[in-house]
Amino acid sequence: MVTRTAQEWEDRFRSWAGGPGDTELERCANAERMIRKAIDKSAMLNALNIEVFAQGSFRNITNIAQESDVDVSVCLRQAMFYELPDDTTPADFQIEPTDLEYESYRQAVTDALITYFGKDGITVGNKAIRIHSNTYRVDADVVPNWEFRQYFDAANPTKCRAGVRFWSVDGKTITNYPEQHIEKGTEKNGRTSKRFKRMARIVKTLQVEMLGEGIIKNRLPSFLIESLVYNVPDDQFGSPSYRSDVRAVLAHVFNNTRPMDDCSTWVEVNDVKYLFHPTQPWTKEQAHAFASEAWDYIGFD
Repeated sequence: MVTRTAQEWEDRFRSWAGGPGDTELERCANAERMIRKAIDKSAMLNALNIEVFAQGSFRNITNIAQESDVDVSVCLRQAMFYELPDDTTPADFQIEPTDLEYESYRQAVTDALITYFGKDGITVGNKAIRIHSNTYRVDADVVPNWEFRQYFDAANPTKCRAGVRFWSVDGKTITNYPEQHIEKGTEKNGRTSKRFKRMARIVKTLQVEMLGEGIIKNRLPSFLIESLVYNVPDDQFGSPSYRSDVRAVLAHVFNNTRPMDDCSTWVEVNDVKYLFHPTQPWTKEQAHAFASEAWDYIGFD
């Protein structure tokens, strides 16, 4: 394992903080644009109220050059999934029934992508449809989803929490909150003088390097790393050196994910879903192990 001085780490962190260059960002934008064209060219889908938009690291500007794929939502707006309070009905919230079925919609999106990109250009997965990269575009994960609304009070039927929801091929329901993710991430980035997103990029890139050198075997999802950094208190950001901020981030994650510590109130960046809820595909033990390995790799004492 290579040993670096504190200044070498500082220089390295500063070079990682900026994210991908213009060429890579353009390839991300190209992927999103081509997916939108694929949907527009489908006669069936073109007749529906559909919004195509990027989400995840690319849209939130926390992506890194080594993981410059893009997540794209193909969201149906004229039908929705919803959750209602007990003892209420859809009519209480002016929700009209629809003849559309989610499985048919997902298949229509899949067919449109096959028609546009070709069978060899895509891979259908459990949650997303992967569009393979070329010199013009990056890899893209396309998620066909519907608008989702959670209602709270029939006396105030317009008040709801909005997101997107879809069913995986194996029958699981997944709900995401991309707009809240952007809003909350932007707010924290402002409160920390842009250090939040810079630290997220640094820690993501650090993981890529550690994987490449065989220091760690298992990769934490990019979304999880960003959320771990999000849960670090604002006052832990803003040191004169980036190295000090990285130290503070790793220390906070390590100290608060130990078996005796409670991080049950930690949230995803959207500030809606709990980060370590039992339904999540990761655990606090995995986060703790990564923070420990990263701390040792950098050489903090």
